[in-house]
Amino acid sequence: MNKAAQLQSDSSVPGLTRADVRTELGELRRRAGLRQYDLAELVGLSQPYVTLLETNRRPMSDELADRMIVVLGIAIGAREESRRKIKELVSDLFPWTEEDERSLQRERARRERALKCE
Repeated sequence: MNKAAQLQSDSSVPGLTRADVRTELGELRRRAGLRQYDLAELVGLSQPYVTLLETNRRPMSDELADRMIVVLGIAIGAREESRRKIKELVSDLFPWTEEDERSLQRERARRERALKCE
């Protein structure tokens, strides 16, 4: 298995495909917490070219899609792992009750309803 394939299989986005990257690049980049400039630097492109890719004004080669999968998979995985660790540390300091969880679920539902109305 080559290094890129190994990195891709280790990412926390196992189902990420070339088609996903081609159609959802901007959303995946934001999920990874990256600016266009950051992504461009990581995959060896210019920021304006990333803009063109995100707006489907330039085609993405299979090789570039594979690089994007690896970079975005690692970045998303690292971000999610970081959030998990922060949540663990905070929960040790401030224990989470069932009422807190119910309140959070109500707030999430309220936000989802508000977004659907927009």
